[in-house]
Amino acid sequence: MNHLSHSNLSKSKLNFFRQLQQKKYRLEYKLFLAYGEKLCQEAILSGFQIEAIIIRTDYVGQVSIPIDVPIYSANFEDFAKLTDQQNPEGLLSVIKIPNWLPIETLDFNRPSIFLWDIQDPGNLGTIIRTMYWFGVKQLLLTPSCAELTNPKVVRASMGGIFHIQPFWPENSKSWINQYAELIYAASANGNSIQQIKPRKNILLLGNESHGIPPEIIHNNLVEKVSIPGYAGESLNVGVAGGILLFWMAGNSL
Repeated sequence: MNHLSHSNLSKSKLNFFRQLQQKKYRLEYKLFLAYGEKLCQEAILSGFQIEAIIIRTDYVGQVSIPIDVPIYSANFEDFAKLTDQQNPEGLLSVIKIPNWLPIETLDFNRPSIFLWDIQDPGNLGTIIRTMYWFGVKQLLLTPSCAELTNPKVVRASMGGIFHIQPFWPENSKSWINQYAELIYAASANGNSIQQIKPRKNILLLGNESHGIPPEIIHNNLVEKVSIPGYAGESLNVGVAGGILLFWMAGNSL
C-alpha cells in the first residue's frame, strides 16, 4: 500500500457497501465492487474513479492508490460479508460507474460484439476478457443481458471491464434490422468460418439456451456463420465467442 492512513470500517459503511452486491443498489448509487489487487490496479490505470478501498486486517499486498481515496480496514468477519468468494483476496475497491457513451457514438469502423440476452455473469465476463485480449472495445448488449457490473462479471473479466465501451441500443431488434448487412450472427446453420474471410465488424452472439431470435436469424441481410466441429450439440457461448473473435478480429493482429 502506498500510504497507511486508514479508518476502521464502521457498521454503517459496512451495510452501505454490502448493498452494492445487489443490482438495484449498484444502479441507484452508480457504484460497483471489484475484488483483489489486479482489478483495483486496472481500474486506477484505466482512469475509473475509485470511491473507497476496503482492506482486510491481514492484507500485505502492494497497490498504488490515489492519495485522496478513503481506505477502510475490516476484520475477517466483516470483510467476508462483502463477497461471496470462499477465499477472497484481502482488498476490495468501490468504483464509480462512469457515464457510458450513447449508442450514437458507436464507431462502425471498429470491431464490436453484440450480445443477445447473455444470462450467465461468468459467460459475460469471459467474453469481455477475450475482447480485451484481442483489443476489441465496443460491446453492445440487450437490456436482458447479465448486469455489467455484477461482481461475478467484473471478476471473470479479469480487468477487461475497464477497457471496453458498452452500449445498450434502445430497441435491439430494430437496431439489428437497421444495420443487418454489417452483422455476422453465430449460428449452427451458418457458413463455416473456414470458408469466409472476415469483412464485417459486428459479431452477434445469442442467449445460452435460446440463441438468437428467429426473426433476426431469418433476416437474409444478417450473415450467419458457424464454427466447424465434430461432436456435441453446441459450444459454450464464451468459448464460441473466443473462437469467433479470433476469426474476426485476431486476423488483423
